[in-house]
Amino acid sequence: MSQHPAPKRICVSGSASEHDAVIDIGSVGLVQNGPWATREEAQIYKNVPKMPWAGYLPLFGCLGDFERIDVVEEQRAILMHVKSEESRINRIFESRRRLMEIDEQFTRWRNVGCQLCFATTGRPEPDHMVYDCTSWDSCERARAILNWLEKLALPRFSDKLGACSLCSQTNCPCGDIRVAYQMHTAESEEVKDHWKEMLESQRQPDGHCENKAVVRKTIAALCAYDDQVLGKMFAKKVSDEDGVDIGAENQVLFWFERQISFCGSSVLRLLFVFEMLVCAFDFRQKRQLEMQPHQQNNNEATGGASVESQQEPSKWGWDNEQELQDWTESLDWWVGKCSFCAGRGLDSPHINHTLRACKRGGAAQRKVRLGEAIHLEADLLLSKQAKPESLGLLA
Repeated sequence: MSQHPAPKRICVSGSASEHDAVIDIGSVGLVQNGPWATREEAQIYKNVPKMPWAGYLPLFGCLGDFERIDVVEEQRAILMHVKSEESRINRIFESRRRLMEIDEQFTRWRNVGCQLCFATTGRPEPDHMVYDCTSWDSCERARAILNWLEKLALPRFSDKLGACSLCSQTNCPCGDIRVAYQMHTAESEEVKDHWKEMLESQRQPDGHCENKAVVRKTIAALCAYDDQVLGKMFAKKVSDEDGVDIGAENQVLFWFERQISFCGSSVLRLLFVFEMLVCAFDFRQKRQLEMQPHQQNNNEATGGASVESQQEPSKWGWDNEQELQDWTESLDWWVGKCSFCAGRGLDSPHINHTLRACKRGGAAQRKVRLGEAIHLEADLLLSKQAKPESLGLLA
């Protein structure tokens, strides 16, 4: 039996023989009035034969009969919060504002590096990715989920060339959307053909989109970490509310590959899964902190303070000697630290190197546009340990 059913068809009769009636996934149409299963879709899961997972059973986990009471209570609390949030944000589902803030989560989960390490520890790990992670018992499960997600038959575009199926309704234009914009605003046919060729020649399933990979890695990490606490929550929600048999890979596959009708176009259901799991993760993190009120942040444990904690704008001086002192202290603090890594939200020790020595992309940025000139000036300034007079601030 093939591990992954044909992406365009799913069997709906009582057995799985090749002579069974099948339904074309494309003929089912878009999911209407929200991201989760309609009655019509739920009915499909009642009729479809169940093809079990090969290997992990099931991949996303499920609550067992002998779970600890505190685990069950936590699952219930997370589900209640997720349902409450969904009720709030989906009150007017097809609103242009509905997906406008999700770009913040794209950036957040891209910048943490290994999403599995971040989910497990709450701290970024920029020096390896989920593919390479060997730090946790959940690493293999995370990679298994990620590999499975990468095999989904998802369309690159929604309704027209360049309209990314994940990002076109968000406030985060990905590479495909940016190329399409260049194509549509080109002033000559020659230039337009150049950008069109750039879109059509890209054969990777994601095309130029950077966000689809981030979404898949985040889903895999959040469904795998800490004994699959969120994976089990997700499995229970999809099973109880959408009627999906989590133990049947073909049903989970079909559920993941659906597209959601949104504002005259469509969006991948994958985006709403990402949104739901991030919401659940943030709630769980906050809940754990509230249950440990005496736990204090320890800067030494995390290797030092962040950029924000070193500077308190409300206490800065203005147009006086205190302002000069504040600028001097700020410049001193930045000596030996990488602004590229700090800009990605990293703390010490991950920023304790110069921009020139940065191996995460910072060194390359020094030569982008004015970057080289700016940092040459900064190097000169710091090397001279500039005094207020030399900065011209006392003129």
